[in-house]
Amino acid sequence: MANYIFDFDGTIADSFSLACSILMNHAEYLGCKQLCTAELLTLKDMHAREVLIYLEVPFWRVALFVRKLRKITHERADEINIFPEWPMILKQLSLNHKIGLISSNSHEAIEFVLRKHHILNLFDFIYCNKPLFGKKRCLNKLIKQKAFNPTETYYVGDEVRDVEAAQAVKINSIAVSWGFNSSDRLKQAKPSQLISNFGELESIVLDE
Repeated sequence: MANYIFDFDGTIADSFSLACSILMNHAEYLGCKQLCTAELLTLKDMHAREVLIYLEVPFWRVALFVRKLRKITHERADEINIFPEWPMILKQLSLNHKIGLISSNSHEAIEFVLRKHHILNLFDFIYCNKPLFGKKRCLNKLIKQKAFNPTETYYVGDEVRDVEAAQAVKINSIAVSWGFNSSDRLKQAKPSQLISNFGELESIVLDE
């Protein structure tokens, strides 16, 4: 039995377009730089820290920025859908493995989306409202609490910071390129596996 820990936004949830819409339409409220459409795709090649610098969000305002971002995301949670391949993959995985979720998004938004797609009950644990750069600490605490074997534990995410968090706690990292970071940027982080489509993901996780 293996342990699969998933990121939410960009990995399970197809939420990049919503994030872009929020940044473009709520820049003043968020206290960040106003972006034009042409700039949005350039964010895919940036680390989350680089994105904050590009958005002109100073370090001391990051926590407030994230809180406001969560608030708007929660208000627009009905616009978030999951990638259609996930229900089958997660149902298959849940038969023989532990599956869970770690996210910096709000618990209310995540539960709403998972319930809407009838997959909430498949998760053994869900950790939400985590700091933007707090996944390493959360993963480390989770692994100790659950007594997970690091060699049998996989963290699946779409951002460089997900790969870095997995590497820091010495578990396997599976990076997916359909989310917030581009394949080229993810490759630079040297994940255990870099996945470009759901067929590749199925061949890895469902053959375990």
